[in-house]
Amino acid sequence: MLEMGQWLRGYENFYCDLAGDRPLAEALCDKIIELKMSYWDKALPILGDLVDVVQEGDDYGSQRRLQVSPDTWRDLFKPRLRELISHIKAHRRSRPWGWLRLCGSAQYPVRRATGKYPRHAGDYN
Repeated sequence: MLEMGQWLRGYENFYCDLAGDRPLAEALCDKIIELKMSYWDKALPILGDLVDVVQEGDDYGSQRRLQVSPDTWRDLFKPRLRELISHIKAHRRSRPWGWLRLCGSAQYPVRRATGKYPRHAGDYN
């Protein structure tokens, strides 16, 4: 959502939306999630048992920290990401496995989700 919001509105505009026009930022994130869920609604039934892994991703992190405050990530992005992942999981029987790609320093979301403090890529497993 963050990455797509940046693409759709431009980096500066989307950050200004997050800070100054939160209803617009939330509406855009809701639409992005709606489109992603619609995509998976169509793709997963067609592909059926041919799918072993589903990948979603976003660039929540910069080189050293989240691109947004932990509060913004927790309040705006995390619930929508949880909704998307739950939606994808509802389509599976025994598979597909999920893979969430988080570019940059994603220590905060990973630590909040797993209780672990990742130091390098191997720590995400």
